[in-house]
Amino acid sequence: MTFETPVTNGWTCFHCGETFTDREKARLHFGNDEASATACQIDIKAFREMEKMAFRCRSEGSDTDRAMHRMSAEHEVALRREEEKGYARGLRDARIEMARALASEVPFWRWGEGGRFV
Repeated sequence: MTFETPVTNGWTCFHCGETFTDREKARLHFGNDEASATACQIDIKAFREMEKMAFRCRSEGSDTDRAMHRMSAEHEVALRREEEKGYARGLRDARIEMARALASEVPFWRWGEGGRFV
């Protein structure tokens, strides 16, 4: 039964027996659809948990949002570390090439792949 259906006697809750003749009061008690829990059946502990969840969503975003931001930050840090490792390898390789060039008495700007002259 929907709230738009005209009812002569109103809506009666079979949980608590209360009858509602006002459409808005009935909607508040029964919820917006058949899947909603009636107001008389809502556990206060569950209601407080819903309030906490709503507060967290309004204040800082959802748990999913926080998890995505955390993952993004962790990815950024990991990416920076890998870039720094690559830079360190480049410096190490440049020092090795410089040492090879100096050891062979060939100018390092002329030293090419595989120890050949360029």
